[in-house]
Amino acid sequence: MEWSDILALPQTPADAKIAYGKESSQFGELRLPKGPGPYKVAVLIHGGCWESAYGLDHVRSLAGAITALGFATWSLEYRRLGEIGGGWPGTLLDVGSGVDALRGLAKTYPLDLKRVTAVGHSAGGHLALWAAGRSGLAATSDVAQKDPLAIQTVVGLAAISNLEVYSGAKGSCNESALRLLGGVASKVPQRYRDALPTLPASTTVHLVHGSEDAIVPIEMSRAYARTRAQSHAPGNLWEVAGAGHFDVIGPGSRAWPQVVKALGEAR
Repeated sequence: MEWSDILALPQTPADAKIAYGKESSQFGELRLPKGPGPYKVAVLIHGGCWESAYGLDHVRSLAGAITALGFATWSLEYRRLGEIGGGWPGTLLDVGSGVDALRGLAKTYPLDLKRVTAVGHSAGGHLALWAAGRSGLAATSDVAQKDPLAIQTVVGLAAISNLEVYSGAKGSCNESALRLLGGVASKVPQRYRDALPTLPASTTVHLVHGSEDAIVPIEMSRAYARTRAQSHAPGNLWEVAGAGHFDVIGPGSRAWPQVVKALGEAR
């Protein structure tokens, strides 16, 4: 699938649009499945190279499809590069605040906060991994937040899982990684460490990646999966032959059965 194919997918309307902050990009869209609940929760974090040109509108079809699988979906918008407050540390802090806002939502909606999965595509995959590892950040970190909500599972869809490697390659999205962090790893090493902290040993990470991805090479997920396997961390990597960067967020695409399988194994 191409970007134009994703934009052409029917968009599923949200049940509620809820702000988690005061800025225009600090909100989420909540969708609830059928039935009484309590519902397991999927926090959906869209990609787009952390850039303001790309918002959550392009994952509304994905959000609807995940909701149909039985998840309450909380699709996050956040400040991105090109917006006041976007970049380091605002982009990451927004995602963390959006995740933690689930505690307030659970007072109104039947959400099971012991079954939270972060689903992220591309740059959103980086943010999903980061959100799941926040408990490992030092209190002095620029992006540390008090008492972060625990995430049991991450489903990374063509996820950018190594910012140092990714920012060192050529490409417009790669350059955005440099802008997000404010420089190369040798210049701001602590930011690179804090932008992808080590996840708790109990966190499950499922990765789905297309073999023909020209934006985030599949070797990135392979390397991340190898590292996790060495430490016996739970999770799987599904490689989808012939799939590109956007197939993993297209319901009905050749990658969709693997995405469904990954979500089905979420704890």
